[in-house]
Amino acid sequence: MTVYQKTKGLLRGRGLGLKIKRWDKTHITTRETTRHNDTKYNIAWQQHMVQTLSGTDNSKGKKVETVKLRWENQFDQPLHFNCPSRQSISHINSQHDNSYEDRVWDFECKDTFVSEPECHWSPYVNDLEQEFSFKCPNNYVLAGVNSYHSNPHEDRRWKFYCCRVNSYCNQDCQWTPYVNYFDEVISWQVPGLNYLVGAGSYHSNYYKDRRWRYQYCTRKSNC
Repeated sequence: MTVYQKTKGLLRGRGLGLKIKRWDKTHITTRETTRHNDTKYNIAWQQHMVQTLSGTDNSKGKKVETVKLRWENQFDQPLHFNCPSRQSISHINSQHDNSYEDRVWDFECKDTFVSEPECHWSPYVNDLEQEFSFKCPNNYVLAGVNSYHSNPHEDRRWKFYCCRVNSYCNQDCQWTPYVNYFDEVISWQVPGLNYLVGAGSYHSNYYKDRRWRYQYCTRKSNC
């Protein structure tokens, strides 16, 4: 059983007014019948998810799959994340909530640059509810993300932080397939000896969520 299936089971067991809808034989999704705007619920839910996704479900005392111990944003709130200097994003984690119709996000970073890089933010790369495919400029690597959430659209606009040093070039770039289905947990790691350079996504008005794919490259020096 996946983390996604376990957490959906926990939701059903907590009596949160959720109506169960079968998507297909292997994926179960939920649609809200009430919207929880209580900040205390927001914080309590995220704390519960921290405990569950980090390895312990205190309600059952059982070990579950490990993701990470914190989120970089709260539901419906802005997200702003930068890797430490000389690093780039190496691991992406996310959890969707059907009450807020939004995601919390977490990122890990790895050493990437041998000297202080040159960096810049992109403009917003999408309109609300619109598909996008973004790639950092040639030889840049993705080191940060920023977004804000719209409640009327139940979606986010995104921009990205790209960095480079002059002595390195990207090569052998490729896109992943989509790494999630709607409403599901995301836990994707950049393959070893590769670096994240782009992201693509499309939105579903029915599920009020996005599917994501990523682009990564190897790098060579003295080019």
